[in-house]
Amino acid sequence: SHAKSCWVNIENLSEGAVLVKKFKRIDFLAYKRVFHPQETGVITEGANWDVPFVAKIFSMTSDMKTKLLLKLQVNKIYKVVVYNDRCSCTTLPPDKVDKQLCAYERMEEIWEKSTYYENLRIPPTATKKEIRVAYLKLAREYHPDKNQNPNAPLMFERIVEAYNTLIDDEIRRKYDIHLRTDDGAFCKSYWRQVFYFWNRDKAFQVGISTMLTITGSVILLSSLLAAPTGVGLPVALATGAIGGGLFASGIGGLSIALSRQSALEDNCLYRRWLKYSFWYGVAGTAAGMFSAGLSGLIG
Repeated sequence: SHAKSCWVNIENLSEGAVLVKKFKRIDFLAYKRVFHPQETGVITEGANWDVPFVAKIFSMTSDMKTKLLLKLQVNKIYKVVVYNDRCSCTTLPPDKVDKQLCAYERMEEIWEKSTYYENLRIPPTATKKEIRVAYLKLAREYHPDKNQNPNAPLMFERIVEAYNTLIDDEIRRKYDIHLRTDDGAFCKSYWRQVFYFWNRDKAFQVGISTMLTITGSVILLSSLLAAPTGVGLPVALATGAIGGGLFASGIGGLSIALSRQSALEDNCLYRRWLKYSFWYGVAGTAAGMFSAGLSGLIG
């Protein structure tokens, strides 16, 4: 319903880029989008484009300096036209809404939330033959020469993009890893990648790093508990350094062995794993020695 819609149509007629910041309460957490010269688009909030928000519109110079042109409380439909160093803002009546632009933006939102497998209507386990058959079928259906729908060119472009990604074995492998890890460490897909996708190199790196972490933690804890009992400061410092170094080295190794970057490379780059393990170990040695010494002095 247009009566409840809250969005702003941005049209950049200036000679430079335009930066738009969108947020509901905190400016620091603003979503940012750049509109290039002669570019038109829509800034929205909420799945139904019906959530009020604040938009800040800036002009941008070639050296990336910004100048605030407009701060707008978006609680209805607005159209903002940006010129050189100024802009105009008007309320947009429903009959003046660019329906094709809105449809395009809606499709972009759908594409962002869907996978290439969903776009081609195939399962993630599809073979190359199934991918090719699905692509040819959809390409014929949505080719702009045969489909007069205004959105057909965008749909055809997405289908071609999906096909080119999935038909190449190496690109598809990296894309699959991207799907498993893209949402970060607080999502289920990340932990699926950590625990369910293994090869010999990953198992070796994780195994060695885990062993170092457990051994180091036992030695470090023993040194911290023994230091106040009078075993001697040199002994406490030595065991603290060894325990801290092993523990930190294991943590550094695990952070790399289970990382998304290593997954993309099938954990084949041992140099990075060794580098992180070493430098974490150096830092842990210093920290362990300091902790044990401090524990001994206090005790």
